[in-house]
Amino acid sequence: MSMTDSSNSLAARYPGIPFREVQLWLDNVQEQLRQVRIRIENLQSEQAKLLEQENLLRELLASSANE
Repeated sequence: MSMTDSSNSLAARYPGIPFREVQLWLDNVQEQLRQVRIRIENLQSEQAKLLEQENLLRELLASSANE
């Protein structure tokens, strides 16, 4: 199904919503998704740093316990 076919199907199901309004709504949702992806990437980066710190501290504790 092409974008035009899909748009026509939606227009038939929701005749009261102007195309431009739906397009703006879609743009807004896509921007929100982009922002969420950025936040997720930042959190994943922070998680990786903390996991590395945790591993180093565990190694330090293990080596201290063996002395």
